[in-house]
Amino acid sequence: MVVLSERMSRLSSNDRARLAHLLALALFFPSLVESANLWVDRNSIGGLCDDSRSRSAVSVSTPWCTLKTAANSVQPGDVVHVRSGEYTERHDGNPVAWGSAVLQMVVSGTANAPIKFIAKPGENVILSALGGASW
Repeated sequence: MVVLSERMSRLSSNDRARLAHLLALALFFPSLVESANLWVDRNSIGGLCDDSRSRSAVSVSTPWCTLKTAANSVQPGDVVHVRSGEYTERHDGNPVAWGSAVLQMVVSGTANAPIKFIAKPGENVILSALGGASW
């Protein structure tokens, strides 16, 4: 603690204030630091979809194909943008509703960092049990 105190004393008052603001943001608003905009595009409208992509490689032009992959990869604060299409795959990720739903959350958001799945404005997203899900 003494070493940290000595190093802090070497910082200018402006640098100490900036550091304090950054620490406050990280502590009180973790979603600002960790959240991501992720994309699901079953029909590859914006780019070829691929469920084997890492979370960091997903974008509007490099989306995942399924809601299942997104649900298994999200973290608190994330927004999953869903492109037009009919999503029918059964998701086996949550033991509460094992294999019976198209979208099952595996990770929970928080009050300050909810997880959101939103349809791209103007596009038609359909969740259907045709792929074996019962609801």
